[in-house]
Amino acid sequence: MKIDLERFRHGTGSLSFIGQKQGQDARTILNLDTFDTNEDVCTFTIPPDTVSFNPSFYLGLLRKSLEVLGEEAFKKKYLFEIQRKIVIVVIPQDKKEEDKETKRYDTVSKNLVDGFRNMQNMIALKGPLWLLN
Repeated sequence: MKIDLERFRHGTGSLSFIGQKQGQDARTILNLDTFDTNEDVCTFTIPPDTVSFNPSFYLGLLRKSLEVLGEEAFKKKYLFEIQRKIVIVVIPQDKKEEDKETKRYDTVSKNLVDGFRNMQNMIALKGPLWLLN
């Protein structure tokens, strides 16, 4: 199953996914508690103009799934596809050509890795990191 996450971005015109509450709301709307119990694989598609996928949104969306499934089954069940569009920006002669799309893609990819790591840490520590300080 493919799920386009675009409708869950933070407000009209937003290019970011932010907020644990927004992630939890998306989880409820998508009925992921039930989805966790079936055999289907889910691929979340992230729109090509996304600039940020905040770990807090990731946490709200998928923390329960990681707790229920465990890391190995979670990684097989929930996949992310970052849609790309090619945009080459030509910089003045003395500077090299820059591919802004690659930078955006790399940033969103790193956000997803950070979100998963943050979620693992919170589960291991039995709560949000800010409560432990």
